[in-house]
Amino acid sequence: DTRPQLTHWQHDPRRALRCMHFKPDWMSLVEAYRESYDIAKNDPERYARMGEAAVNRLKRHCSLEASKTAFAEFYHQHIEKLKPSAAERSSDMRQQG
Repeated sequence: DTRPQLTHWQHDPRRALRCMHFKPDWMSLVEAYRESYDIAKNDPERYARMGEAAVNRLKRHCSLEASKTAFAEFYHQHIEKLKPSAAERSSDMRQQG
């Protein structure tokens, strides 16, 4: 568990409170580690399944294939719009010629 907390950018000399960070609930973190240790010691099959699930989730989030897909989507949404259309290119060529 975390709680949002108002804070400032570390390099801001004015210390203007303009962003949030999430302060962890330390007892919640301790309990999660204890539970994880208990599962690892007493239920190794479940622990292995949890590990496989974590790896699969990371692959969906940050694998090379996921990164390529995200970049392609960004490129087509933003960069392609900046390219001149065929009509604009034709008009530019007539003005130069």
